[in-house]
Amino acid sequence: MQTVEEIRDLADSRLEEARLLYDNGYYDGAAYIVGYAVELILKAKVCELLEVPDFFHENSSVDGKVLRSFKTHDLEALLILSGLRNKFQLAKRNNIDLADNWIIICEWSENRRYLPKGTFSAQNTLEFLNAISDNQNGFKTWIENI
Repeated sequence: MQTVEEIRDLADSRLEEARLLYDNGYYDGAAYIVGYAVELILKAKVCELLEVPDFFHENSSVDGKVLRSFKTHDLEALLILSGLRNKFQLAKRNNIDLADNWIIICEWSENRRYLPKGTFSAQNTLEFLNAISDNQNGFKTWIENI
């Protein structure tokens, strides 16, 4: 990926993939993939803030040792690195549904890939998908509107 827009497009693709998995009863896969959508949404913001559009490109304009610290899966850390933490804290104080959605989102970890089949129910996975993509109080909606 060489642009912020490509990162956002990939995030949208991951959300679509998660929705397809969910719709077909693959709740564990959906609950895993959708977390990467949030990660990519935040990494796009990091790229904007740092003015490094080629963040993920192997021939990035920034030294790989510098970028390594930003290539985390930790969503809380990425929120800080995106420069949006304070704005998000204020938004959560004013929107309890957004705050609740963030709690659901922060339960995600890339280590979900190691959890046994059947760990996530349809309800768990739907809550996670909605926490991100709800048109009023979803994290993606919030971040796109700031």
